[in-house]
Amino acid sequence: MAVKSLTSQQLVRIHQLFRQAKFDDPSGHCLSPAGEYNLRLGIIKELHPDMVATYSGSAQVFEGHPFIVEAGISIGGKDVKQGLNIFRFANRIPLLFEQGADVVTRTALKRIKFNGIPEVNQSSIIARLLLVSLVSQFVG
Repeated sequence: MAVKSLTSQQLVRIHQLFRQAKFDDPSGHCLSPAGEYNLRLGIIKELHPDMVATYSGSAQVFEGHPFIVEAGISIGGKDVKQGLNIFRFANRIPLLFEQGADVVTRTALKRIKFNGIPEVNQSSIIARLLLVSLVSQFVG
């Protein structure tokens, strides 16, 4: 049946049926996260930090699209500017636009308390790296 030939009552009924339908969320098996091991290995290989911690969440769903958030944090290391350095990735591609205006940066600056972490090198200001990767199938 052509959409143009539907009556307004039929359209309302179709809309009601879609709202009542219970579709299962996608599983996330289509995603390819780096994983905690590879994330940790990459940070250690590239930066040689004094301390590193990683996290890889389980698949979640937003508006029918599965995604996984992975994060790593390191303290100290080579070739990292002093202070907080944030690297954002989406599907393994660095996000270089709008740095500082995104939710990752705002959350890191507002909610992560670095003052409780002991300094592991002798400098008064230590380099802190935060790496966040969003693995998804979003099509933009």
